[in-house]
Amino acid sequence: MSTSRWIALLALLPLACGDDGGGADEVATSYTAGTGESGTGESSSSESGTSEADTSSTDASTDASTETATTDPTTDTSGETTTDTTTDTTTDTTTDATTDTTTGEMPCPLAEAHLPCDADTDDPFQAIGLDCPGQSPESTPISGSNFSSPDQDAWKVANQFGSSGNWAAHEGEKLLIISTGELTDPNAQGQVILPNGAAQPGTANGNPDGVNNLPNPIHPIDGSGGMPFSNCDGVNDCSDTLEAQWTLGQEEANDLLHFQFDVDVPAEASGYEFDFAFFSSEFPEWVDTMYNDIFVVWSTSETYTGNVTFIDGQPLTITALDNMIANQGNSPALAGTGVNGVMMGPLGGSTGWFTASGSAAGGETFSLTWALFDMGDAFYDTTVILDAFRWDCEGCIPSEVNGCGIDPQ
Repeated sequence: MSTSRWIALLALLPLACGDDGGGADEVATSYTAGTGESGTGESSSSESGTSEADTSSTDASTDASTETATTDPTTDTSGETTTDTTTDTTTDTTTDATTDTTTGEMPCPLAEAHLPCDADTDDPFQAIGLDCPGQSPESTPISGSNFSSPDQDAWKVANQFGSSGNWAAHEGEKLLIISTGELTDPNAQGQVILPNGAAQPGTANGNPDGVNNLPNPIHPIDGSGGMPFSNCDGVNDCSDTLEAQWTLGQEEANDLLHFQFDVDVPAEASGYEFDFAFFSSEFPEWVDTMYNDIFVVWSTSETYTGNVTFIDGQPLTITALDNMIANQGNSPALAGTGVNGVMMGPLGGSTGWFTASGSAAGGETFSLTWALFDMGDAFYDTTVILDAFRWDCEGCIPSEVNGCGIDPQ
């Protein structure tokens, strides 16, 4: 750790007391999807599985009614006959199909059919819209799932993160919160609330440190033929976004949390989406340094292998998101998130809500592996909130300007 990093930590110790431990513990919390039960066992990665997914249709109805013309012949007092012809034709057309106000596009019927099931569970997969009871299109079953986090305080399922109301569930009643530090249990209102500035210097949690090999199948090696997203080898990172930051961080992950599942893609789907927001105490002083926590979502689809969460050719770190920090310092939106406060500058910041999108082939079975970890040290916490996994009917192409990746909501 650099001298300036230690000086910064020592200056912050009176503000927040953190555990400097967090050694590598290979025993992970194994979570069985759909059961709401957790236990301990060897950390592992899934290689196979099948599932079903959502299909639905947009409800559009047309109600047209016409009042026909009436002819009323009458005779006036002069004996002449007059004809009063009145035609009243009205057409009432009602289309019951809503437009997504964030994109201006019609929502995918597969996503519209989904029925949340997270009200009475702390299952991390169900919290983000996966593996509910039932079949497609109401549910998106998964298989081969594994959730690896020896420190159970590194993740929580809650109604809301912080106390501002900005970070409440988007799908159902709950969302998933993961962190390189430690989180409090939800309060009586279902909120996870952290003390002001708690993420800096933060806590080295009990998840593995000094990990030189990321969980399979994540390979932080450029996988294209020299131009990102083209001529990819199908094994390494087709986005070419991970290798540079992984090398800068000495190829070592600390406070590593990861989970994985396999899922069947409905025939009508061409991709998937999910919502997230990123909070980090590394902003702003550790931008463009080796001290960058990373959030990775890795796909092994027939259409794409590699990191899905990228922007402007970089992985999701505070460096890549520097120009997209929407809240910092004493912003009311950060209340209770642990990255709020000011001491010789902001003690952290957050993005707004983002939507991440990835491609997939209808009818295939593929896996998604999600990971959050510290690089360069085990301090200065980063937290990510996740929700609303859903199928995308339009799909995306990573190499296009308006293709896959992340977009602010």
